[in-house]
Amino acid sequence: TTGHVYSINFAKEYNQWEKHGPHELFHAQTVREYDPRANIPEHLRVEAQGCDILVLWLDCDREGENICFEVMDIALPQMMVPRESFPQAYRGCVYRARFSSLAPQDLLAAMNYLAQPNENEALSVDARQ
Repeated sequence: TTGHVYSINFAKEYNQWEKHGPHELFHAQTVREYDPRANIPEHLRVEAQGCDILVLWLDCDREGENICFEVMDIALPQMMVPRESFPQAYRGCVYRARFSSLAPQDLLAAMNYLAQPNENEALSVDARQ
């Protein structure tokens, strides 16, 4: 596991926080960055090619929801149009597995009751960061 695909930082002109007041930093532009050594975005792009359904198995908390949307931002443009309709899926092709343990019965229950990723919970993590 790697956790978040991206980290959020201030734009380069704000790298030295001590040179800027809190009010200025509050309004400063932020940028999403990733560790190029891990190359997670490229890996996700390659894996998404040829797929038409995405089932996300991440921690069942707000951070997990946020990572869902990071993965979807990368994977969805690479995916094929689903061969059949999945009206219960997010954007017709994304499901979220919700589980609290790795016990076989809990994983089976999660697969049997797939949900949609929660965008509001994901956005709350962005706001906190």
